[in-house]
Amino acid sequence: VEVEFYGHLIAGDSFATNQDTLEVAILNPENQVVEYYNARTALEDMTNLDAVKIEYRKVTARSANLGWTPAIGTDNQVINFKQQEEVEGILRAYWDISRLPDFEYEVRLKSECMEGSLAVPAKLRQYYSEPIVGLIDKTAPKVFGFPQPTINLYPGDPLTVEFDEDLECEQPFLARATIEVTDLLNSFDSYSNALSQDLLLVCS
Repeated sequence: VEVEFYGHLIAGDSFATNQDTLEVAILNPENQVVEYYNARTALEDMTNLDAVKIEYRKVTARSANLGWTPAIGTDNQVINFKQQEEVEGILRAYWDISRLPDFEYEVRLKSECMEGSLAVPAKLRQYYSEPIVGLIDKTAPKVFGFPQPTINLYPGDPLTVEFDEDLECEQPFLARATIEVTDLLNSFDSYSNALSQDLLLVCS
């Protein structure tokens, strides 16, 4: 079955995550409401289909033509979408990426059919989706040096903070900032009051 990725992973040219798990959704083309004839067959009812898996490799492995690794779910088992609940042709699984190093990865789907039949060539028993590329970056940026100025900061003055890696500066900002001042009970932040912010974030 020619399954394909669905949802936020393919919303742009690539995806990025800083979480320990990644939701992966796929589309079953044989179970869609369309104008032409459709069998509306769920993956679990496809008798010749053994599994639909997620496979991944580092993008640097592409040039060396290195192998792919099956993705593991939060239950520590290889993800098989045939075992997942299907709703209107959409299936979802959660990929445990907590032990993967931060890097750019290629990710693809693999359908396995009639794996026990050696009479059928492997290329006819397997289907691979087009790979997508994504960045796994679970390590938060760290402050580089000291915020400037280090003394004599007055209300209305800018406070500059540098980090050890580039930040995502697309608005609306995902980052939140809070400043606490000695001898003052109230802190100042950039997020609790959207209409009148105590702090104005400028990212560059």
